[in-house]
Amino acid sequence: MSDETPLQFQVRKLGHVVLNVTDLEASVRFYTEVLGLAISDRYPDSMVPGGMVFMRCNADHHGVALVGGAKKGERSSLNHFAFEVATLDEVFRTRAWLRKHGVPIVFEGRRRAGCQIAVEFEDPVANLPPGQRLPLFSQ
Repeated sequence: MSDETPLQFQVRKLGHVVLNVTDLEASVRFYTEVLGLAISDRYPDSMVPGGMVFMRCNADHHGVALVGGAKKGERSSLNHFAFEVATLDEVFRTRAWLRKHGVPIVFEGRRRAGCQIAVEFEDPVANLPPGQRLPLFSQ
């Protein structure tokens, strides 16, 4: 994806990581009791099949989230990770850049957790399982 046009945005940090887990409560205990993260939000099974728990280690809404309901016997797997840029304008410039480079955008707008406006796109090199996405948002 080489292009002589300079980037009109800068990824500032990895925004968060979301894991699919088989035992949600055991995983929550590990991240809170062993690693010291604090729970910032919970979605019941009625909102996200398997339930979902958001945890933080700083002022961000979440740095790690866990989605329950992964199949028994499987290891935890990556659900998605997110990138963060500095401003909403950079989100829009990033969206234009992704479109220019033929990257499929699968969602634009606001989701519940963290309430950021995001652009979600597929990994065009297929490093993630089909249907997974990479969110990009501003803080």
